[in-house]
Amino acid sequence: PQEMADLFAGGDLDAVRNTLFNREERNRLETALPRQKGNVSVRYEQGPLAVTARGNYFGEIEYRPTNSLADETFGAKVILDLDVTFDVTERVALSVGANNLLNTFPDKHFCAENACDSSDPRQSALLGNYSSGRFPYSRRVTQFGMNGGYYYARLRLKL
Repeated sequence: PQEMADLFAGGDLDAVRNTLFNREERNRLETALPRQKGNVSVRYEQGPLAVTARGNYFGEIEYRPTNSLADETFGAKVILDLDVTFDVTERVALSVGANNLLNTFPDKHFCAENACDSSDPRQSALLGNYSSGRFPYSRRVTQFGMNGGYYYARLRLKL
């Protein structure tokens, strides 16, 4: 955060500091994406059968809006993908698979998991993140999509 605060763009920086790089905008640049991300893939082939498995790791992220009472941290997650392909003939292959096999979702906002009381200042601020029920998952920071698993069957023809 200090490196953004020390940025000099010329002119009267104090006049625009909160407009251009307020707390939330610094968050978008510094902590809204995971600092750690990785994947491991394994492929096995035996005759006409091929199996590919992939694990994707997404590290923890933070949401830091302008009101510090509404700060939230979303935990690290692992997403598993799987693809099984069978070569029916030399020119035809059939695959079935899944992206996000276990239907993993990002962490929900605090108020999506708990009943928030608008008379409590912290919980009232957290209700703003959640938009009173319209956005159970953060629309401002995310490690991966919030649509859950994607399952498919594919027919491949080689011409």
